[in-house]
Amino acid sequence: MNIIWLRKKILLENMEYLQSIQPQASIFPVLKSNAYGHGLKQITKMLSRTDVPYIAVDSYPEYVVVKKNCTIPMLIL
Repeated sequence: MNIIWLRKKILLENMEYLQSIQPQASIFPVLKSNAYGHGLKQITKMLSRTDVPYIAVDSYPEYVVVKKNCTIPMLIL
């Protein structure tokens, strides 16, 4: 079984870097398929204190998980 270590600091630094490339654009993190295998709840908690305008999810069950763990508005794809 593979193990993936997630570092909140690195995730947030990556988001800041991407935002710096296109400062006039907004980043909407897409957390589909269990956040691409990284853990929907864990990634949601990492993003909960950011200033992203929306988080996108692909289904109602994922919406429910994200809703329980942050207050950022969501877009259901």
